[in-house]
Amino acid sequence: MDRVEEIFLGHYNRAWERARVFWPQVNPVPLRWDLHGSCAGRAWYSADSRIQLNRAYCVAEAKEMIQDTIPHEIAHIVAWQLWRARGHGVEWKSVFQVLTGKQANRLHSMGKPEEALTRAAGRMSGKRED
Repeated sequence: MDRVEEIFLGHYNRAWERARVFWPQVNPVPLRWDLHGSCAGRAWYSADSRIQLNRAYCVAEAKEMIQDTIPHEIAHIVAWQLWRARGHGVEWKSVFQVLTGKQANRLHSMGKPEEALTRAAGRMSGKRED
């Protein structure tokens, strides 16, 4: 496990701890790093339930991934385990709001992974974003 995965796994575990304060009957699912393309995260509800994160976004947009994407995906799993609710319905929205204190947002605003990585490289080099 590298440093990025270690940091995100810590945030992921703390987010599950927060969820279990409100819903102690829910069970955390494994976290995987094998999501690619423009999807930041994905929750799978099945016998092999899991959450996948897109590593490129984790590197480029860590704050949004930690504050929004992780709770977004955990809210899917919680809504599924409690009510068998899929998608972005009222159950998911209520779980997301409890976890984050924010209005639920279905889609991220980070752009494509390569654009996010370019912005991150600019921030690290001290260049301003336009």
